[in-house]
Amino acid sequence: MELHLEFDRDRKSLLLTLLPKGRWSPCDVEHCDTLLSMKYLLIFTLLLTACPSGAAVCQHLETRCAEDVAQVCDARGRWEIIADCGTVEGDFPFRCRQDPDGDHVCLPDL
Repeated sequence: MELHLEFDRDRKSLLLTLLPKGRWSPCDVEHCDTLLSMKYLLIFTLLLTACPSGAAVCQHLETRCAEDVAQVCDARGRWEIIADCGTVEGDFPFRCRQDPDGDHVCLPDL
């Protein structure tokens, strides 16, 4: 089976068809290149949406500072904000830093 895209001029829409291998639906010469490009674009888009959202970017429970924001790596391997140090209230301004245990947290800027 082959996947084919055709442009219906009357309806101004695309027609997606599956045809037996070797059978080609007619198209104007000026539109064949466009249809072929759109076919590959559709296939590429379908492949991207079928794939998972990507590989893990960090180790689970790893921490880091991104600007003045403390982040922890979630179970999916994605960074998640745990604290915006700029919004922490106290006698001193807070900054994201590494604590003695090696975790990144909001600490007072003394």
